[in-house]
Amino acid sequence: MFVASVLCTLLVVFGSHMHTQVARAQSVDELREKIANSQQQLEEIEKEIKKYESQLNEVGAEKKTLQSAIRELDLSRQKIQADIRATEQKISSTDLEIDELDREIRIKELEVARNQEAVAETLRTADQIESQTPIELVLGYSSMAEVWNALADQASLQVSLQDNTRALNALKSEYERAKRRSLTKRDQLDELHNELSGQKSSLDQTRSQKDQLLGKTENKESNYQKLLAEKKAAREQFEQELHNYEAQLKFILDPSSIPAVGSGVLSWPFEPSYMRNCPS
Repeated sequence: MFVASVLCTLLVVFGSHMHTQVARAQSVDELREKIANSQQQLEEIEKEIKKYESQLNEVGAEKKTLQSAIRELDLSRQKIQADIRATEQKISSTDLEIDELDREIRIKELEVARNQEAVAETLRTADQIESQTPIELVLGYSSMAEVWNALADQASLQVSLQDNTRALNALKSEYERAKRRSLTKRDQLDELHNELSGQKSSLDQTRSQKDQLLGKTENKESNYQKLLAEKKAAREQFEQELHNYEAQLKFILDPSSIPAVGSGVLSWPFEPSYMRNCPS
């Protein structure tokens, strides 16, 4: 009976030991598998982090390029706007020149008309004198010398008026040529103004397109930053899990490596209630 009892005890102890060894081996295998999986996931996360960092660098460079292009466009738009204002000022000045020339031309036309009327008057007076009979001349003038003097005065006045008329016509012609030059200049300024307005419109459209691209780039940058932050947080979580798995495996393989009870460094595999009841 004693021998049988001893054998039974040995079988129980041996069976318990074998069960413990099997359970221990299973735990080690499970932990090693978890560690391998965590390491693999960490590697994948690291690859994704590098990918997002690279994409962020590319997006950042694209953003700087767009911002630089927008600054250049703004400078070009400001310059063209200044050119447009200058051209509008020149157009206004040219319009004033044309108005002034029109006024001068009208004045010269009136002066020429008055001179022509005066010349016609002198001709009529001379004709009247020449058409008078000797008796009428004697009655109208004190002497023939006075008649000849009157005719000479009319002839002199007529020549003076004709000279003045020619001068006025020459001046009027000069004003008309100046007006034509001003009108040509006005047309050229109109063409320049239209050209500058077209350039400004094109720059405005390009600026709007660059703004839209910049907005999309900034959104893309924000999304990559968010994804990168999420991956870094996931990396920290997997690193912590990997650390825990490795600590558990180390304890199973070398129970003497566990910190002193109550140190708080590693609570696994003890439950808090068990640790409180454990003798010091």
